[in-house]
Amino acid sequence: MLGDNIKKYRKENNISQEELAEKIGVSRQSISLWENGKANPGLDTITELASILGVPVGALIDSENIEEHKNDNGTQESTNKNNKVKKVSKKFWLVLLLVVVFVGVIVGSWRLFFHKDFADSPVKIETASKSVVKINCYNSRGDLSATGSGFAMFEDGVITTNYHVIEKEAFSVELILDDDSKHKVNTVVAIDKENDIAILKSEKNLGLSLLEKGDTKKLKKGEKVVAIGSPLGLINTVSTGVFSGFIQNEVLQFTASISNGSSGGALFDNEGKVLGITFASFKEGQNLNLAIPIEMVVDLWNENKNNQLSLKDVTKPEKSILKVHMIYLDADLDDFSCEYYLAALKSYDENDSFTMDRLAGYGMQTFVVNQETWETGTWVEEIESWCLDTARDVGDSAIIENAYGKTLCYISQKENIE
Repeated sequence: MLGDNIKKYRKENNISQEELAEKIGVSRQSISLWENGKANPGLDTITELASILGVPVGALIDSENIEEHKNDNGTQESTNKNNKVKKVSKKFWLVLLLVVVFVGVIVGSWRLFFHKDFADSPVKIETASKSVVKINCYNSRGDLSATGSGFAMFEDGVITTNYHVIEKEAFSVELILDDDSKHKVNTVVAIDKENDIAILKSEKNLGLSLLEKGDTKKLKKGEKVVAIGSPLGLINTVSTGVFSGFIQNEVLQFTASISNGSSGGALFDNEGKVLGITFASFKEGQNLNLAIPIEMVVDLWNENKNNQLSLKDVTKPEKSILKVHMIYLDADLDDFSCEYYLAALKSYDENDSFTMDRLAGYGMQTFVVNQETWETGTWVEEIESWCLDTARDVGDSAIIENAYGKTLCYISQKENIE
């Protein structure tokens, strides 16, 4: 009992009731009542007693006594305090629970009626697509040599795409916006051939909203993604899918469909932020599509944003010499006969005198054409129209008809030049 412990330790310390009462500021009668178990001191007094008697509080009082200690006036002070604490604690947790439930209802209602994920919001996708552009590349003859996609993220007029979109024969580049307006590009801010990234800048500001950068490190498999680009020249086509994982811990793999022309397009997360540049697909599989992480693009921009290069400095127009052979035939010659002569033309072999004599007898003529400038010492209209339209490599052939007859054309040799 508490009283017994007080009495025990008081006597061990050779302290009289009068001395102990004086030390803690109470009457001797209070000490006597405590020791006889007729009253209990308050918790503060017990702490002070333990200090005076040089013992731990636990040596004076145990768990059975904590809830029923009485003070000098006989009130159950500690019990009342504990009861008050319990009542306050219950009220606190009840209020907290109600607040959590209320906030949950508000957030849930907002998401249900007002908020939609990017992949499920046509309005958000439509807005984002206005910041994605179609890219047309033209060679030195003004022919369309490549198409792709790009998007605005860093500054007005700055467009991100793939390097391979502009790599070959891009003597001029044209941006086509969602409203079908067209804008020229003559400046390249930066390229990264190894990672297939190019950052272009238009001649004038485009007024496009800049897209936000996402964080590929936070991606989890199965998260929704959206791809926007211009596959096969179909401007700002939208497809949805999921993030499938990383290839070699770097390249993003996803299932949203892309095709030729999607290169340079934007891959969005479910918040409408750009995760990367769409650039390739595995033809052997289904929905095995790839994107370059946006972090690589940001690093390239930060390192080169003050640069200005011309398209001619970064593109690689095809340079080669073609040996073209031609045979003129009558306009009324039937298709079978034309195919016969064309087969003979394809048998061209400078080391075979019989074949060469036969071709000479058919009136074969040979021209050498510079594929970069499309110039020849003796320019022939048939060569020009055919080469500009279709002929590019060894083995290419055609039967061209005009007002004067039919012309057979064939490329027997191609020599690349620096």
